[in-house]
Amino acid sequence: MTVTQHPAQHETKYTLPNRSAAAVVSWLQGRCLPDPDHPAGLVSSVYYDSPDLHFLREKINSDFFKTKLRLRWYRDGDDDTIGGPAFLELKRKVGGRRFKHRVAAPIRATTLLETDMQSSMWVDLLALLRDEGVWLPTNLRPFLEICFQRLRFLEPMTRTRVSIDTNICTRRVNPAMLPLVNPFPLAHAVLEIKGSVRELPGTLSPLRAYGCHKESFSKYGRCYQNSARRSSF
Repeated sequence: MTVTQHPAQHETKYTLPNRSAAAVVSWLQGRCLPDPDHPAGLVSSVYYDSPDLHFLREKINSDFFKTKLRLRWYRDGDDDTIGGPAFLELKRKVGGRRFKHRVAAPIRATTLLETDMQSSMWVDLLALLRDEGVWLPTNLRPFLEICFQRLRFLEPMTRTRVSIDTNICTRRVNPAMLPLVNPFPLAHAVLEIKGSVRELPGTLSPLRAYGCHKESFSKYGRCYQNSARRSSF
């Protein structure tokens, strides 16, 4: 296994009402090229955190140093089968700079779907990063699993990469850390642009008419809040 450290790049997020997502997707399909490698898919991520939710609090408090650790896997298109490896991803943000370590996990995604989140298997997988010299706290546990549908595009004039994530929802939680899960999708979808630009290119500016506005958005934070409210009732 190898760990890759990716150089920092601009990742700018825009939120929009989830109910407007279908219209935005239609607009993008008419003006952008589909991503040549993975144009569509279902993304699943299990987020790790400490019992006191240290990583989550870093995000909520907008700390200068932020860490995110997740195990992610994919399904392409409308295919119900799950192919390819899962990936452990450690993302660190220092101010405006982002760095990511990524290592493939030698386990079938179907196993991840079928394994209880209190199983020691999840913690054992973190050895893949530690064996490569990545320091991680010893008290990390799988906390919640988030799923969403993702479509990827390439804006042909500026070569900006565009993705839109819709129907973002929590699939399950670790009951030792949070009693109940709220399985209903968030009210917002997320549009993300990656590349050398920090704002919507002029060719994409009509998307503002659909309610897109620039916002710092954490799927992890929002899905936690969604389920935490339910657990408090």
